[in-house]
Amino acid sequence: MISTKSIEIPKPSFSRILIVLATISSVLLINWFYFYDIAETYRYLNFNPKNEFNILGRFFFGFMACFPSLWLTTKTYRPSQAFLWIFYFIVYIPAVSFAPCTSLTSNFEITVLLLSLVSSILILHILSHIPLVSVSKPATSAPIFWSIVIFSLLLLLIYFSVSNHLSLSMPNLLDVYPLRKSFAAFLESSPKIVSYWVSTQANAINPLILICGLVHKRPLLIFFGIFGQFFIFVCSGMKSVLFSIVFILIVFALLKRKGNSFARFLSMGVAFSLAAIVFVGFFIDTSLLSAIFVRRVFVVPGIVTGFYHDFFSSHPLVLLSDGILSPFVPYEFPFDRGVPKLIGDTFIGKEDFHVNVHFLSNSFMHFGYLGMLFFSFIWGLISWFFDSLSRNQPLFLSGTFFCTISFSLANSGLLTSLLSHGILIAVLLFYFLPQHVVRAKEDGHA
Repeated sequence: MISTKSIEIPKPSFSRILIVLATISSVLLINWFYFYDIAETYRYLNFNPKNEFNILGRFFFGFMACFPSLWLTTKTYRPSQAFLWIFYFIVYIPAVSFAPCTSLTSNFEITVLLLSLVSSILILHILSHIPLVSVSKPATSAPIFWSIVIFSLLLLLIYFSVSNHLSLSMPNLLDVYPLRKSFAAFLESSPKIVSYWVSTQANAINPLILICGLVHKRPLLIFFGIFGQFFIFVCSGMKSVLFSIVFILIVFALLKRKGNSFARFLSMGVAFSLAAIVFVGFFIDTSLLSAIFVRRVFVVPGIVTGFYHDFFSSHPLVLLSDGILSPFVPYEFPFDRGVPKLIGDTFIGKEDFHVNVHFLSNSFMHFGYLGMLFFSFIWGLISWFFDSLSRNQPLFLSGTFFCTISFSLANSGLLTSLLSHGILIAVLLFYFLPQHVVRAKEDGHA
């Protein structure tokens, strides 16, 4: 007789259990905020749900939101893995949770959207584990490198000053739109390169200055990094630039002290933060915290995912006819205005609202569901190259920088982030980063 042995199912690790429980808690709390506060408060922005789902449907969306937490890596050793966890919480979970509520497409199309979203995350997960390659780096002079970097910031300050757009007053965080409108007009009247310069300074150069200052405990670099971000914020009203300082400090602290436990502490931090806002809300007014932290970070990305899915399920796809590659595309842009304005006018009733969206929905706008998978693959390859570029560097340096420069993908398309928001310039900067900056090692980094 042939003896048989029972198949042993591997037990989930303690970290996996904590991550899954924290993710479930976060999903429940985000849904609570949406259905019992944000949906009604922001009904005038068309944030209220358009579809009613039974308990089985809500359970399915909740399961799909939590599903990647069952298999995404629990130990973070590469920059791409750290960013994937952040992207999972601020893009994937909101999209899966709220896009079905705001998209008036059929249940079949909503299901295909959810499957495309989870497939995109899976593609990024797989590409974050393929073997790395060696990338030789040039010997860069530290004084020359940092002189060029700091000179870029000072030159931008001088340009703003001579152009009479230098502001020294702190904008109202709850009403920055007049300042943004004024800054947009300023950029339109300036040479085109100024817009790229500001984006690259805010998304790549200033963060690199700050992060390297933190790594080497150089107060002067920390000052220049924080000053650069604050200076751009008070001139432009872009809150994301100001909050990037807090983002950098949090990610750096997690990667510096927790290392490969980043996913566990990130998921628990999100859950505890959401729970704290609910608890404190019973005693004091937390509408500001709810508006900034919950609505903007965890709800809006999901709602606009539904808007884009709804619109481009019944309208022509863009097929790269609206960007820098449009001269090379044998296809005419099918609308009379830019897509962000079009979505704002169609769904919110305000044409001056620029409704931007994360790179997965932007990919759907261009090429449908296949576009989501294709651009996920492209971004996965770029992330893998950066992992290879930073393989001999401490994770708290490379991971913090990569998460910061990639954050624009939560609010814009891949090509826009690469070319206009400074990701390619950031990778180039990291390639030329002086060797003495990157020799510090961190235990467990691979």
